[in-house]
Amino acid sequence: MTCFIVSVKSIIRPLLLFFLLPITGWGINISGAFTSRAVEGKDIRYLMDEDRKFTADSLPWGDFKPYEKTIPNFGFYDGAVWIRIRVTSRTPRELILELKNPNLDLVERYEFYKGKPVLMESTGDYFPFSHRPVDHRFYQFSIWSPTDILLRIDNHGDQFYLPMALWTKTSVAKRDYDEQYIFGIYYGIVFFVFLLNLFIYLIIRERANLYYLLYLLGLVFLQMGLGGHGFQYLWPDHPYVANHSLPFLASLTVFFLIRFTQWFLNTASVMPGADRFFRWVGVLVLLNALLACVNVQAAYQASILAINILTFLLNIAIIPTAIVAVRRKFKAARFFLIAFIALIISVFAFILRNFGAAPSHFLTDYSLQIGSSIEVVLLSFAIVDKFKMFKDEAVQRLEEMNALKSQQNIRLEEQVRERTSEIASQKSEIEFKNKEILDSIAYARRIQQAILPPSKQMRALLPQSFVMYLPKDIVAGDFYWVEESGDHLLFAAADCTGHGVPGAMVSVVCNNALNRAVREFGMTDPGQVLDKVTDLVIDTFARSEDEVRDGMDIALCAWDKKKRVLSFAGANNPLYLVNENGLKEIKGDRQPVGKYADRKPFTTHSFTPEKGDHVYIFTDGFPDQFGGPKGKKFKYTPFKELLIQVSRLPINEQLQTLEKTFVNWKGSMEQVDDVCGIGVKFVE
Repeated sequence: MTCFIVSVKSIIRPLLLFFLLPITGWGINISGAFTSRAVEGKDIRYLMDEDRKFTADSLPWGDFKPYEKTIPNFGFYDGAVWIRIRVTSRTPRELILELKNPNLDLVERYEFYKGKPVLMESTGDYFPFSHRPVDHRFYQFSIWSPTDILLRIDNHGDQFYLPMALWTKTSVAKRDYDEQYIFGIYYGIVFFVFLLNLFIYLIIRERANLYYLLYLLGLVFLQMGLGGHGFQYLWPDHPYVANHSLPFLASLTVFFLIRFTQWFLNTASVMPGADRFFRWVGVLVLLNALLACVNVQAAYQASILAINILTFLLNIAIIPTAIVAVRRKFKAARFFLIAFIALIISVFAFILRNFGAAPSHFLTDYSLQIGSSIEVVLLSFAIVDKFKMFKDEAVQRLEEMNALKSQQNIRLEEQVRERTSEIASQKSEIEFKNKEILDSIAYARRIQQAILPPSKQMRALLPQSFVMYLPKDIVAGDFYWVEESGDHLLFAAADCTGHGVPGAMVSVVCNNALNRAVREFGMTDPGQVLDKVTDLVIDTFARSEDEVRDGMDIALCAWDKKKRVLSFAGANNPLYLVNENGLKEIKGDRQPVGKYADRKPFTTHSFTPEKGDHVYIFTDGFPDQFGGPKGKKFKYTPFKELLIQVSRLPINEQLQTLEKTFVNWKGSMEQVDDVCGIGVKFVE
């Protein structure tokens, strides 16, 4: 895990001390011993100043205890520690005293002058990096042997781990030179792995790769912070960042590792219980990252303890989860499992070295870097293996789909042949039936045209007139009608229920009723004619077993040639009288010809037209037609304005203008209804 990868201050040693040394609160470690051939004798004594009550002048020298082990480790100790180091040698020489914990809060070095301690240097994370006596990631002090050194160190409750070493300038320079290669290789491996996974993420856009990239970034910054490189190179002038960055970066790194584990192992669908555990641990880790930013010592200490405990729990969960994934034949989980096993082995090697169970050499000194390098490389292998697995599955699915497609194509070809034969037979049958239907409709059209007044009759009876007749289909529900009875000339424009064949059948019934009302019953008054036509239509449809409510809307005019009076009656349709004064609308009754619940006698309107007056009667097909630039209805107001405009033209040009306007308005849109109308100009 991330926190196991890091160094002493944040993860392993605090966690181990937290569980193994709760009674004493401190332990002894042997890493980083006094390693210098120039040292021929040494004496280390220490004093615990828990209440921080002592000063250099008030120290009880008799209370100092000898420290016989190699490396002091005081656990989570909230207090100051005074350490007196007496270095002896046969010949005087310059040495470097090094404290190898780069994240101590306060370090004060005293030298004895005439038997009294004198403060020589103060440094630590509470000061900018430039305040250090030597420009180095560790705390280094230049001393001359033999000498007597007094150190006061305070870590304010953080994990108190204090590896110390004495070096000659030559030996420390060689050590630093060797470590440059080691850290260069380490960060180079992480950087290469980062670029590789960035490339993979840009190709497949897998969210697990994104979390892994963020984990690598967090790991690098965390290792730099723990190793002192962060304070030395990234934030040297920001002590607050140096003090609070470690638990913050550790929390973020663990969070991204959790999210990577969830997405990589697909725990949400494969292991819901483990996924819920990871989710809650992730929430706690994010909260801990916020806690680490609080500028209160207690909050900082709590965040250090919390990240160690959460990391310990996470290690308990991740290994078994990976094992379950391997057992469920998820091949990519093999590298995932090996990566974390390698990491844990490196952690235990590091712990054994610290407690003296393993010798201090290259593998144990840099086991964390080695283990984390192996981890990130193996996790990259796991990602590549998962990518390969996706690819293999995709290829296999593609092959299965192609095989299935081939089978389906064979079946489809057979079905197509069968259906083609069937469709050809059906097509032939449909064409035959369609021809029969069209022939029948064409014959119905001839019948309907036979009942319409011939053009010669219209010109003879109404010389100054036009008829606009545009059926929607082959046959129509609209019709025009003209009949002469004595001194009366009757003409009408009717709109029967429906259009097409049903409308045409109703129009035959209504046309016949008009003829009977005039010819058989001798009626000429338009209102009386419509009353009689209504009776005849109702009586005709009443013979059916089913209730039929069909009928018509009509505008009916009767011209008394002797008295020169024009009478009008309408069923839902009006009459438009247009002259030099404009347009006058005479409305019909608001009821149809046919069965109607609130039926009343039709009203007859009579008037004497003047010379030059125009009379127009139309069905609703023209105003209701959709078209124009917005595909809307033509509507009645523009229709009335159009009638006023065309009334100024000769009667034969009026029809051409109306038809052209209708066609242009309709454009490519379908005609919605039959169009029928009559225009008459009075010239006497």
